[in-house]
Amino acid sequence: TLHKILEEAYSSVSHREEIASVLTELPGVAAKIFEQAPDEYGFRPSSLWEFEKAEYVSMLQSTIQVLHEKSQGWTPFAFEEKFGSNGVPPLEIDIGGETIRLRGVIDRLDRNEAGEIRVVDYKSGSSHLDPKDLKNGARLQLPIYALAAMNTLQLGSVTEGFYWKIRQAESSTLKLSSFRTDNGQGVQEAIRLVIEHLQKILAGIRAAEFPPSPPKEGCSPYCPAMQWCWRYEPGWAGGK
Repeated sequence: TLHKILEEAYSSVSHREEIASVLTELPGVAAKIFEQAPDEYGFRPSSLWEFEKAEYVSMLQSTIQVLHEKSQGWTPFAFEEKFGSNGVPPLEIDIGGETIRLRGVIDRLDRNEAGEIRVVDYKSGSSHLDPKDLKNGARLQLPIYALAAMNTLQLGSVTEGFYWKIRQAESSTLKLSSFRTDNGQGVQEAIRLVIEHLQKILAGIRAAEFPPSPPKEGCSPYCPAMQWCWRYEPGWAGGK
């Protein structure tokens, strides 16, 4: 719902760099989407629903303002950009002797005066958005979206990308431009590493390798197996 409100608030104005116009449109857009939310997502509004809606609007106003302030030189030009559906071809990735096809939706794409592209992926949560989460294969979306923007959608050269934490109104510490490993740095190194992870994932699936080991940071408290799994270890999301 929050993603949809952000998309429609920006899309409803002619000049998206004029942040005052976006903020003016936000309450009306949010009210329309919130009205449809109970039927669309199948829940019964509680007595706190009115309070929650006001909180969400305030939070979105803050995140839009802060993102604008931290985006000098960048202007959003596309939202909810799909690949692999709605008549758009999938992203094709050569992983060494074979091609895999992926589909997805890019939350937001920005462009600067040089024509370079920045990928922004909205996140309601704040966990697993660090460089180490790309290095260990826990979070692969951002480089995949960058590759889709360049190769499938052919929008131009992606030089930056990050996850944007909606609730905290801040970017992830993972940024494609500064991503670094022992083998290289930047967007292309992030893409190279993702392809390496995809090769390992596909090989593991074919070999039926599904080891039941908990994450290094411990398990999530919302894991559906936490009540009976003998390998459950309280971890990262319990007190952070």
